[in-house]
Amino acid sequence: MVSSAAYLALTIIGFGLLILIHEAGHFLMAKRAGIRAHHFAIGFGPILLSYRPGVGFSAGSTEAATMAKLRAALQEEALPNQVSEVARGLLTRAGIGETQYELRALPLGGFVGMAGQDDADPGARSDTEGSFNRASLPARIWVISGGVIANLILGVLLFGIAFWHGVEFEAPTLGPISPGTPAAEAGLRAGDTIVSIDGAPIETFTDCRVATALGGEGAALSVVVSRPMPDGRHESVTLSVTPKDAGSGIRQIGIRPSTSLLINPSTLRPSQRVAIESLAPSLAGPLGGDAVIRITKVGGDAVETWAMLDSAFEQSLGQPIGITAQVGEASITADLDPLPPLPLVDIASGPDVVPTLEYSLAGLSPLTMIGDVLPDSSAAGKLEPHDIVLELGGITGPLRQDFREAVTSARNRNVACVIERRGERHDVTLAVPASGVIGVHLRLAMDDNRVARPSALWRDPSSASAQPESTPAATAGVAPLSRIVSVDGEAVAPGAAWDMAATRARQSAAGAGGESSVQFRLDLAGPAEAGATNAANDEFEVTFDGWVLAAERGAKWGNPLPPDLFQPNLTILSAAGHPIQAVSMGFRQTGAILTNVFLTLRGLFRGDVGVNQLSGPIGIVHAGTVAAERSVWYLVFFLALISVNLAFLNALPIPIADGGHMVYLLWEAITGRMPSPRFQNAAALVGLLFFVGLFLLTFYNDVLRLLS
Repeated sequence: MVSSAAYLALTIIGFGLLILIHEAGHFLMAKRAGIRAHHFAIGFGPILLSYRPGVGFSAGSTEAATMAKLRAALQEEALPNQVSEVARGLLTRAGIGETQYELRALPLGGFVGMAGQDDADPGARSDTEGSFNRASLPARIWVISGGVIANLILGVLLFGIAFWHGVEFEAPTLGPISPGTPAAEAGLRAGDTIVSIDGAPIETFTDCRVATALGGEGAALSVVVSRPMPDGRHESVTLSVTPKDAGSGIRQIGIRPSTSLLINPSTLRPSQRVAIESLAPSLAGPLGGDAVIRITKVGGDAVETWAMLDSAFEQSLGQPIGITAQVGEASITADLDPLPPLPLVDIASGPDVVPTLEYSLAGLSPLTMIGDVLPDSSAAGKLEPHDIVLELGGITGPLRQDFREAVTSARNRNVACVIERRGERHDVTLAVPASGVIGVHLRLAMDDNRVARPSALWRDPSSASAQPESTPAATAGVAPLSRIVSVDGEAVAPGAAWDMAATRARQSAAGAGGESSVQFRLDLAGPAEAGATNAANDEFEVTFDGWVLAAERGAKWGNPLPPDLFQPNLTILSAAGHPIQAVSMGFRQTGAILTNVFLTLRGLFRGDVGVNQLSGPIGIVHAGTVAAERSVWYLVFFLALISVNLAFLNALPIPIADGGHMVYLLWEAITGRMPSPRFQNAAALVGLLFFVGLFLLTFYNDVLRLLS
C-alpha cells in the first residue's frame, strides 16, 4: 500500500516537472537566439546543489571551482572575478559550460538568468556578447513566450496521456436536491443527468460546478437534463435555473454529485458488511466473493442512483420495500424495512449554544453508538463498532453533537468515557490528539429503547430567525438513559421503541388533517439504579402543534442502506487507446481550461467569485496529493490542468510576469524604444507587491481550509 508521504513526494516531483518545463522553454529559446544564460534555476533563495558542464556537481555554487579551473587552464589570460564576465571563447577553450544548473532552497518557481536581463533591475543593460538586450526584437519575444508555449505543449501532452488511458471523474448525475435551492425551485430532480448548460456540453460534475459558478448574478441558465423514468427509459427535459451565492463567494444552484448503486465488497468496512448481511441475508453470499453487487430495481421500478433508492424508501409509508440486486448473471431479491421517520430539527443544550441539526422526537433522541473505528486512530483498541456511549466527559447519554464537542474541546487531553459493549459496562479513557479528531464514525442506537440526554431547546429548522423554545422532553424532566416502554398505551418490544414511536407520531400528525394540534403519549421507565431491575414509570404527554406538527408531517421514512456503502457514480473520459483522439481531447481540454480560467478571473473582478475560493501552493499540493491517491492518471490530468493554468497566468500583463515583459517588447515594437528604466522599476515593484499579496492571501485561504 502506497503511503500518503509517497503520494506527496510524487505530487511535488510533478510540480517540479512543470517548473522545469516552463524554464526549459525560456532556456531553449534563449539558446536558439544566441543569448547567454548564466543560470538555470529551479527554486529561489540559496543554492543547495549546482552543476556546470566541464566542472561537475557542487554543494552550493560552482563559482569557486569554475574560476579555479579557468585559471589553471588559461594561465596566460587576465581573467575577471566572476564567471558571468568571462568571455564565451575563453569558457570554450577551457571546456567549461556557460550555464550553471541550480537547485535552490525555496521550491516556489524557477528562473533563467540571462545576460542583460534582470527582473530585480529592469533597467539593467549589457553590451557583452550574447546579452538579452542585444538580441533582435523577434528573438526576445520568442524567449519571453517560451515558458508559456512550453507549458501549453506540456498541458496538451499530459491531457493526451491521461485520456489515452482514461480518467475517472464524478458523473454529472445529481444526488439529493435540498429544498429551497435554485435547483429545487427550477424542478431538477435526484437522478437527473445534466447534458448541457447554456448550450455547452457537460461531461463531468466539475463541468456543472464551473458552469454554474460562473453564471452572473440574476442570469438564468438553460439546463438540459436526461431524466430516468420508472420503466428504464430516459427523457430530455430543459429547465431554467438561476445560480445564487450561498455565502461562500461562489455561485451555486444547490446540487451535489450522485452515488451509484454499486457495492464493491472489497471496499467495505467490517461493520458495513455486518450491517448489509443483517438487513438483507440473501446478500451474505455475494459479499463473501469478489463480484460487485448492483441494485437495479426497487419495488419493481428501475433505479440508477442512491438518491432514487432513497426517494423510494421516503415514499414507502413505512411498508417493507423489495429490492433486486444483480450479481454477475444472477438476480437476488430482498425485502428491506425503511428507517423510522424521525424529524430533523435544530436542537441546542442551552440559550448560548448554536443549534445544530439532529433527529429528535419531542426533544428525545436515540443514544449515540460507535459505527466504525479507523485503524491507527487514537480510539483504536479503546472503542469498537456497536459500542453504545453511556457517558462522556461528565455528560450522561450524550448526543452525537455532545460527543463531537466534548472530544474537540479536549485537545491534547484525556476524556473519560463509559460505554456499553454486548450488555456490559466498560470505563475507557480516550486520548484526544491536537487535531481534536479521534477517528470514529457516530451512529444512532436505533435498536436500543433508551433515550439520550433530552435536548433543552429546539427551533424550526426552516427559519433561521425563529427563537429556540424548550422541548417537551426537557419540560417534562425526562432523565437520560430512560427507557421507552409503551407508545400510546401499547407496549413496545425490546429494540423496537424508536421504530414504533416515530412511526406512530408520523401517522398521528399526518392523520390530523386540518387540526392544529395532535397529542401523543410515551411511557418511560427511568434509568435503573445500581442493582435495581426496574425504575418507576413516567407518563410523557406530547402535544404537536405549529412548526412541530409540520415537522412531524414532513418526517421521512429513511433509507436503511447509507450512501457510503456504494461506489461513487463515475464517468470515464477516454480516447480508448487511440493516440490521435487522445491528443485531440488534450487540445479540446486545454482550450476549455483556458476559457474557464479567463471566466474565473472575470468573475473575481465582477465579484461573482469570492477571493476566499483562491488556492496557493499549499492548497495546490494538497489537491495534487488527493489526485495522486485517486490514481496516477488523475494526477497526470491534474498536472496538465496546473500546467495550462500556469501558462495562462504567466501570460497575464502583470509586471515581472512573462506577460508584463511581453507588453514592454510590444511597446518597443510600436515606439522603437523600451519603457524608461524608472517606469519599469516602479512597475516591477507594483508587480512584486501584487504577487506577495496574492501569495499571502492564498496561503491564508489554504491554512484556513486545512484547519477546518
